[in-house]
Amino acid sequence: MKKGKYTLFWGMIVVLGFSSCQNDLLNEEPKHLYTADRLYTSLEGYENGLNGLYAEVRKEFEGMNYTTNFGTVDLRNVLFTVGTDNMATGSNKGNVHRMLNSWGVANHPSYKDFDKYFLWFYETINAANAILDRAPYSDISWDDGSGSSQYYRVMAEAKLFRAWAYRHLSYLWGPVPIVTTESTDAIRADFVREPVEKVRRFIIEDLEFAAEYLPWIPSRAGTMTKGVAMTYLAEMYLALGDAETAYKWANKCITEGPYAIQRSKHSTDKSVFMGMFQPENINSSNPEILWELKWARGIVGGGENIMRHESTLRYGNTKWKGADGLTLGYTEERGGRGWHRMSILKNTLLLYYSSSKDANPANGQIDERGNEYAIGQYFVLTDADKLTDSNGNDIMNVTEGRPWKIGDKLWIGASKDASVKTTSGGYDYNNLSDTKVTSNNHPYPLKFAFCDVGYPENTESHFSQIYMRLAETLLLRAEASIRLGDLASAVSDINELRDRANAKAITAADLGASLEEQLNFILDERSRELLLEEHRRYTLLRMGGKDFMYPRIKAYNPIDGTNFALRDTIFPIPQTVIDANRTLYMPQNPGYTSASE
Repeated sequence: MKKGKYTLFWGMIVVLGFSSCQNDLLNEEPKHLYTADRLYTSLEGYENGLNGLYAEVRKEFEGMNYTTNFGTVDLRNVLFTVGTDNMATGSNKGNVHRMLNSWGVANHPSYKDFDKYFLWFYETINAANAILDRAPYSDISWDDGSGSSQYYRVMAEAKLFRAWAYRHLSYLWGPVPIVTTESTDAIRADFVREPVEKVRRFIIEDLEFAAEYLPWIPSRAGTMTKGVAMTYLAEMYLALGDAETAYKWANKCITEGPYAIQRSKHSTDKSVFMGMFQPENINSSNPEILWELKWARGIVGGGENIMRHESTLRYGNTKWKGADGLTLGYTEERGGRGWHRMSILKNTLLLYYSSSKDANPANGQIDERGNEYAIGQYFVLTDADKLTDSNGNDIMNVTEGRPWKIGDKLWIGASKDASVKTTSGGYDYNNLSDTKVTSNNHPYPLKFAFCDVGYPENTESHFSQIYMRLAETLLLRAEASIRLGDLASAVSDINELRDRANAKAITAADLGASLEEQLNFILDERSRELLLEEHRRYTLLRMGGKDFMYPRIKAYNPIDGTNFALRDTIFPIPQTVIDANRTLYMPQNPGYTSASE
């Protein structure tokens, strides 16, 4: 029974996305059952197949598990961003977070959530393969009505989706099976793990095709562009140690494309940098966006984004120092109810002081990427908050000798009194604890702190979200320049981003004398610019699991790094996957023991 159950793993990838409600099981061609043969009979069918793949990507910011109280929980994205050198697990740890916090306990082949990730990526690959296998032989019109064939664009999107999935797989598990054709009704049990370099060369083939045939501008809102393929190409070539080719692709994207670093500020924006992340500003008018993701409320396939819920402070449950009994209400202005399953590390926040024109936060010259508009530092009291106790008496602001009132600032991270700005870790990151970052009273990122209008207590949100922007391409080009010995070009790229953030410009000397120092500088700058946007785990692995990822997590993450071991830089192949591969032995990653061994 056990082996029979596990053999379903590889078979499950067959049925992705093609079935829905079936009202008449006796109907030989039920109208509500979608198969690949029925779907891919028109250009519209292929577009719908691609839409299903976009839904697979959006799952990165959706929940993986379900609770009866809150809906979907356990943000998939945390596996790539948390438990690293700049983000720790938060005060409310879910199933996925245990893998990133209790390394020796939860990071093993049979942990219940690993196979969900593995299946997710191979489902995506199979759905992409279904398009790639069928499109070349489809006897349909590829004209979308404009007189232009969409064949190569459809193929390019499908190849980029496949590359996206293999990118995840190769960083998370190293050698993985390469599947190039659609799985139909046969269950294979003889998959072979291919070397990481071979997987990445395969990724590059798909990306180069996508870079040639995708448009510079999205074909419709939320779709991929040449810039996405070129940025991934730069990253992949850096992962292979080919800085020259990496520079070529990043430079091609930056210099030949229609993209540019966003420098304008809308009338309602508090800063140029944070203006980019306001949902109403995430659209085609922003030249920096290479790929944006879309969600929609109340429609089939609209999805449920829980990034806000997981990253926003759990302020409704906080006991404020010097304000006993005061409770904050969930409001749209505060981004709705948060659950604080991720925390910014103190060292990460202090990076913004070293890049500021004045390192003293009291002087107000802090790098915009780390100021009060980018990092939550306080709450302004409103009539949505409970300012009286159970007997109706005013809750006192002891320091000022008066009741708390609407309009007061409640400083988060305060060591003694939430009304005292100078002792607040929110105001001055130097005051934060070096080891305790899991409190519900801790500075938090505001990039994704937006809830649906009228739904401040919901778990999910449906705002647009930036998935990739030109700033990452610029930092990849800067890294390639450093590896090629061209420090002046790296300085120029970094300063372009710093200038936008009103931060301190650097010189070549600031990068450091050795390559190791220079790459650590790039890692710090990526943290400042791309906090919670980049797949930080992958960046560290690409730099070097032993030389960069391991030492930086041990040095900077006191919450998740205590039990972190060198083997944990790569996750174990899920036991279900190994057991399903019954006819051919599949080896486990070093440092882990499979039940079959």
